[in-house]
Amino acid sequence: MNAGPDERLEAVRIAARWGSATVLPLLRRALRDSDSRVVEAAAAAMAPQRGATRRLPDQPARPPRNVARTR
Repeated sequence: MNAGPDERLEAVRIAARWGSATVLPLLRRALRDSDSRVVEAAAAAMAPQRGATRRLPDQPARPPRNVARTR
């Protein structure tokens, strides 16, 4: 991301193809780039990641150890 605009654009395109949430910090940085092509590519790459956050399935809560079981 410290290279010229063409290299930054290529980095964002590669990150978009990767499609992982681990590239989001790079894409957020690209949103503040001075080249509008890089900004547009970063916004397009982030579009699939937008929306509700993924939650892990809830595990049944165990009672505290000092609670007597009534069964």
